[in-house]
Amino acid sequence: MHLASQCRSCLVAALLFARGMGAEVGVTRLQQVSDEISTLQAVVDKLPEGRERKKLEERRALLERERNLLLRRESLESKEQAIGRRQIDNPAGRLQALIRTRDAHAQPLQTRLDNLNGRLHEAAVRRDSLSTARQKLAASRPGIERDTRLAGLDEQLLTAGEEIDALQLQREAVGFGMALASELESMAQRLHDEPASPPLNVRRWWERRQELRERVARLAQAEESAAAVNDRRDAEYEVLRLAKEKLAGIDEEIALLAPQTGFFRSTPGFDRLLAAANREKAALAARIPFLEAQHAALEEAASVATQTVDTLRTADEWLALRQQHFARRLAYWLAWPATAVMGVLTLFAASSRWALPRLYGREMLVSARRVNRYLASAVLAAVLAGFFFEDLRVLATTLGIVSAALVIALQDVFASLAGWFAIIVGGKIRVGDRVEIDGVKGDVLEIQLFRTTVNEIDGGLHLDHPTGRIVGIPNSFIFRTRVHNATHWHRWVWLRTDITVTFETPLAEATAVIRRALEETSAEDFIAARREAAGMEQRYGCPDAVYEPKLHWVIADSGVTFTLVTIADYRSKSAMLDRLHSRILADFARDSRLQFAYPTHRALLAREHAVPTSPSMTAQTAAEPPGPTRLSAWPGSAN
Repeated sequence: MHLASQCRSCLVAALLFARGMGAEVGVTRLQQVSDEISTLQAVVDKLPEGRERKKLEERRALLERERNLLLRRESLESKEQAIGRRQIDNPAGRLQALIRTRDAHAQPLQTRLDNLNGRLHEAAVRRDSLSTARQKLAASRPGIERDTRLAGLDEQLLTAGEEIDALQLQREAVGFGMALASELESMAQRLHDEPASPPLNVRRWWERRQELRERVARLAQAEESAAAVNDRRDAEYEVLRLAKEKLAGIDEEIALLAPQTGFFRSTPGFDRLLAAANREKAALAARIPFLEAQHAALEEAASVATQTVDTLRTADEWLALRQQHFARRLAYWLAWPATAVMGVLTLFAASSRWALPRLYGREMLVSARRVNRYLASAVLAAVLAGFFFEDLRVLATTLGIVSAALVIALQDVFASLAGWFAIIVGGKIRVGDRVEIDGVKGDVLEIQLFRTTVNEIDGGLHLDHPTGRIVGIPNSFIFRTRVHNATHWHRWVWLRTDITVTFETPLAEATAVIRRALEETSAEDFIAARREAAGMEQRYGCPDAVYEPKLHWVIADSGVTFTLVTIADYRSKSAMLDRLHSRILADFARDSRLQFAYPTHRALLAREHAVPTSPSMTAQTAAEPPGPTRLSAWPGSAN
């Protein structure tokens, strides 16, 4: 117990000493609590187990809780101070601090302006009445009294003018204040409405850039206005100073003239000088308050103009900082469409240069590259539209309305465009195909967006040969007319030719010779046609024809007509007919019994109509059978 009481007394002494030192040095509460905790810990370590030690430990726990709370509060205060410093350094924080002064200035300005307008009207009325009185007095009879009164009215008019100038300057200062309040209100609304992360698009960036340029020009104008107001303030200060110096000089003059005037020292000249000095002093004393009011108004206007410049500069700094952040985000955002565009262009170049030449032949390569270019353009348009249009639904609605009007006005153009799409997607017509479109027969040279270009074949020549004319056909033909394609899925076309022999020609031998010539001439073409016709059967599920040469005959007027049916490459129809006809002519020439039939005419004259000219002619005529004249059409007949 003795040790515990001794320790308790030591503890009390230590605590009092720590608090006394803290009070003398001026330490914080946190330092005091920390010192008390250290003292309690030293005392508790010396105490034995018991109730006293337990109480001291509870006391130490409370002090530790208090120290923790103080440390937390100190940390929060440090954070608040750091935030305050950042706000001071941040243009947005400075702008908000300026905006908080708006309520203190904006509300009384309108009332003050109304009051100034009323006072200005009253001052103008007083000046007009003084001017009217002066005009009347000037029209009266001249005299010393009139001159004195005129001088007094002139001084009063000057004073009224100074009063009006003071009121106008005060109104101008109020106007500066209202403009500043309006700017602060506008910036407060801008701060409130400005989103933390505005939508990214180039249009917004351009509008912000233009706004910054306009605000820079506005800031320069405000700085010039502030400089002009400061110059006017300095000039007005000089005027006020000179007026006060003049008033002091007039006081000295009056002090010098006053002893030299009076009842016993009355001098007319000095009396007039003293009276004039007193009038000038009274007028100047009346004007000086208005000069002081003018200077005060200019001081206020200069202060407001300086605040306006600071506000505009701070707002411009904030907007420039926002523009920098927006431009940085826009640059990151534009990296994606730029990468997509580069990827599309790279794929387009690679496909056009390496892939398409391996997949398509020379005739289809031009069309394939054109379609590849159209596809790349469409993908690029989709990518750019997705990135640079904020609301595609509005764009789709607008395009829908515009497209409807364009389709009605340019229906032929859009029909050709739709025809191009049908041709490309359907694949029924390709570059190099032999087609017949609306009576025009030729080879397809290219398929563009709006027209198909054809190299005309035949065209009145009656030969399988180009005419030298290039025909452009609108792509809308795919919906309006029939299209004949001689090269769809294979290159073979059927040919027909007729050969007529005389009735005297042996039918069996003629048939054998013609069949052999037909089969041997077209054997290789039929083999190739059967091989290529498999694609047609695979595409449509059934064969288009039986690829065998065909021979038919029929009794005609001039003899027996053989019909030969064979095939040929669509570019070699004339060559095939030339080979076939040459072979048949050669075979018929080796056998005299095989005769071609051709139209002939025979004339028979009656005996009584003959005109003998010589004995030989008479004998020849007598050998003719009697009867009327008749015509015979027996081709190949010996008679």
